Amino acid sequence: MNLISRRRNYFIWRVLWLALGAAVVYLLSQAQMLSRDVLQMDFTAFYTAGESLNAGLSPYLNHIAGSPPIWDGTNPFVFSRFQYPPPAAILFQVLALLPFLTAKYAWVILSMIAVLLSVILASRFFPLRATWQWLVVCIVICVFFPLHTLIERGQIDAITLLLLTLSVYWMVRKKPGEAWLAGLAIALAILLKVYCVFLLPFLLLRRRWATLAGVICGLVGLLAVSYIHPGGRMMWREYIQDVLPRISYHHEGLIQERVDEEYIQQIRGDVGEDATIKDGRVYRLSGFNFSSNASLVRVLLDEFFEQDARISRSLLSLLVFLALSLPFIPWLLRSGAARTVDRKQEFLFWMLLMVVILLAAPLTWTMNVVWLLPFVVILISGWRDPGQAGRAIPLLVMAAGIIFATLPDHKMLALVDYFEKTWLNHKYVISEILVLLGGITLIWSMRSGLDKARDSHISF
Repeated sequence: MNLISRRRNYFIWRVLWLALGAAVVYLLSQAQMLSRDVLQMDFTAFYTAGESLNAGLSPYLNHIAGSPPIWDGTNPFVFSRFQYPPPAAILFQVLALLPFLTAKYAWVILSMIAVLLSVILASRFFPLRATWQWLVVCIVICVFFPLHTLIERGQIDAITLLLLTLSVYWMVRKKPGEAWLAGLAIALAILLKVYCVFLLPFLLLRRRWATLAGVICGLVGLLAVSYIHPGGRMMWREYIQDVLPRISYHHEGLIQERVDEEYIQQIRGDVGEDATIKDGRVYRLSGFNFSSNASLVRVLLDEFFEQDARISRSLLSLLVFLALSLPFIPWLLRSGAARTVDRKQEFLFWMLLMVVILLAAPLTWTMNVVWLLPFVVILISGWRDPGQAGRAIPLLVMAAGIIFATLPDHKMLALVDYFEKTWLNHKYVISEILVLLGGITLIWSMRSGLDKARDSHISF
């Protein structure tokens, strides 16, 4: 029996290592190909905003008619596609000093490092003590489809993931000075994704005064630096008068004034409709197709309201946030009355609030689903003893959400004709809901287990 067991374990180890090798090769080859051959539409908007600032121009206008022309490779309107506040544009000035292709590679490397660091931070509270656990986590990361969409678009969500995970790590550790640093990280995350402000009410409820002070100081500092920046006043005026109304009322559906097609044709030349030119190099506009929505708000708008319904997207976002926050209130009240709160519960609580933000934000895209990756660590860590304190069902629900998010969607698999009008069209929203449900149930089971054995050691 021992010999059979050893052979079986040896076979499993070999399979895991081979699977990891194949997954790593696949991820790196995809990252290299997408960086080299695809425009990465979101990153080019960031990079072009930095280019404009470096040239002393507004990051919120299209300077394709300038001398030399500054263009993101796809924007046909007089306004730029950059919609972040002025401090964010200043951050991208550094990357814009690099050649575009070099900056693309650097951005992808930074994004993957941010994902790895976030996972490592999660493992500090949910330890992965066995090698096979790390192998499984790394395999899931490499094949996680939203991570591939993030690389394809060059989005910033891996950076916001690291900022928020780092802030939670500092808050939960409770070491001197780190609570204030956590606030600074949240302030920077709010700058890059404004709906991270949904964390602030819970900072109040948890009485995280030092972290709140850090958020306020961070936001004030970022505003001050951007305001005294050359052209800062002009940028803020443009952002408040032009950008915010455009985002609030129309977003990308606004019929804007287009630039002269002649300027675009001069730069693009004859490269075909599915390609463009940036920094003298031809890039494909897209690497692959995927379903883009990961917001419950958009699902509600599409499924339950007519297209011309007069409802504020921001108001609906707030209502969804309030509804999804209700299950946390009893736990908050109970934890507030307790003498101590388990660090695992506290970490899981804040990470679940990040899932609430994904669902409640009006414009959550597939790339943002990388915020679920730390839950892979939580899931695998808990799988050592899933039957403990009734945790099997929560872990299974969470696992279903992670697996569903990991798989490519119907557009990637060219199954649009079969699944476009089905619930699979909302697979990322469903994945987030499953992770949220599993996490809420898990945090309550952990609370119950702690109450039953407060004075004894319970491994999770």
